[in-house]
Amino acid sequence: MSSRENNRLMFLFDRLDRIQFSTRPADLEAAMHEFTHELLQLKAQSSRRKEQASHPQGSSNSEEITIFAKGDETMLHDLAARGAITILLRTMQRCIDCVENSREEGENDLISPQFFNSACIALVHFCFQNPPRSRYCLDNGGLDVIIDVIQMYRSVDYVQIICIAALMVLGKTSSNGNCPWNIEITTLQEILFGMEAHPDNAKLYTVACSALGTLFGPGSTVLVNDDSEFSEEEEEWYHRALSAISYGLVVHIDDAVALSVGNTLLTNMVGSSEVAEEMVAEAEKAAHGTMHCAPAA
Repeated sequence: MSSRENNRLMFLFDRLDRIQFSTRPADLEAAMHEFTHELLQLKAQSSRRKEQASHPQGSSNSEEITIFAKGDETMLHDLAARGAITILLRTMQRCIDCVENSREEGENDLISPQFFNSACIALVHFCFQNPPRSRYCLDNGGLDVIIDVIQMYRSVDYVQIICIAALMVLGKTSSNGNCPWNIEITTLQEILFGMEAHPDNAKLYTVACSALGTLFGPGSTVLVNDDSEFSEEEEEWYHRALSAISYGLVVHIDDAVALSVGNTLLTNMVGSSEVAEEMVAEAEKAAHGTMHCAPAA
């Protein structure tokens, strides 16, 4: 390890200690943002080196590429060995309890949604394409923590986006594409609640469809099984997903990425492009009817 890499690791260790032991909300939030920012830098640098090797003349500023790319594995391993995942989860739970207590007392939140956004991004970094760390996160309450955050900040779109991404990464990576049924159905429900709460957000729609693609596709052995019928509960959520995807294809007609992801997912779920087109047409009629319907006197 070079001196520069060692200094960076020491910086991250220091921020982990601050995250674990800070008692002032402002200090805690600052430490979390600095910790996650450094992880983003590490991953951005790792991605940039690979990208420059493949495309010497090109560059990319895509935040999604940075988040969903493997970072410096040696450093992530050292941080995990230091207890980073446990510290993140325990601190998030402590802050969830703090926010819930504040709301019960009718007071303002002492912890901001930006704190949880940074914490979830850090978890995604640790778990992405790493089954052992994902399984460790899952076994130590990671799913419950993420669901608490996504429910607590349902109205905050950027928290919904990273939480949906975290559910997708944690659920699928931890089991190499074969999730227990309760994780599949819980993930599906939270994704759809987020889509329904923010129907006009194209980025959320794109991330949500990507996540749904891991549930309703070749990698899923639970929610999609050609040899058996859906249970009643699966059937209900399946059709609710179809409605959300179809509606999104109407709303995000001008977003090429959202259209591509949504169309591919819908076609895979219903089995043919013709059926998918019919569903979108029906969604368009319903959407226009809603928009043009005058309120009751």
